[in-house]
Amino acid sequence: MAAETPLLSVLSCARPVLFYNDDPNYPYSTSGTAFVVEFHRRIFVVTAKHVLRLREFRAEQFRVQYQPERPELIPTRALNSFTVADANDTDQFDVVAWEVDYDQLNAQLFGNHRPYRLNAIDEWTIFSEASDYLYRGYPFELRQIDFETGNYAQDSITGAATYLGRAGDVHCLHRLQFRNLDGVTDLDGLSGAPVFQTNRIEGKYSAEAFAGMLLRGARGPMLGHFLEHRRIIELLQAIEAGRVVNVAQAPQP
Repeated sequence: MAAETPLLSVLSCARPVLFYNDDPNYPYSTSGTAFVVEFHRRIFVVTAKHVLRLREFRAEQFRVQYQPERPELIPTRALNSFTVADANDTDQFDVVAWEVDYDQLNAQLFGNHRPYRLNAIDEWTIFSEASDYLYRGYPFELRQIDFETGNYAQDSITGAATYLGRAGDVHCLHRLQFRNLDGVTDLDGLSGAPVFQTNRIEGKYSAEAFAGMLLRGARGPMLGHFLEHRRIIELLQAIEAGRVVNVAQAPQP
């Protein structure tokens, strides 16, 4: 008999985003959320493009940890993103991905925070108001790093949401109604968080499917917008096929 897998374990792919500063007294700055996926036997770190805050940081300053509470960093190669022909049409292309440097990877350091195994079939997940939607992200207000002691207190929020449908006529963008945000007053930092659709199948068992990635949320109305699964998978397929034209320098160790 196969072992049971806790449903929330799919959310262990989420990570807080850091930026390396060349300053021994303040080595890291914080940003939004990212998540780690395995796709066709290659591993990628995915986040929203605006999380990079490229007006403040260079792409090669990006860092993400094997585990949120530990200092070891995942080795990554070049940054990949879509080429955007229309500067005003940014939401549907608000995604970037780093391929993990497999030669430098120490998979044991993931511990229980394993990459989510993403398949091309995930892009056929049909969104439904009858399903539950789960997410995990790292709001700024819950993140504290003590550089002197090396203590990485980067707490996440894990929550459920209800699907509200497409976000108007914006391609690939959908709306969620957050159900409970107790203890969080500001959602800044949730951008880039993975979203999963879950459906009860029988008894205490449920099935999950990748739904997409949060782009933004508003605490007052309890609303969020997420980029659908298809756009993220399209980017990973483009990387595999060598069709990505916007490539930045790989982060340095």
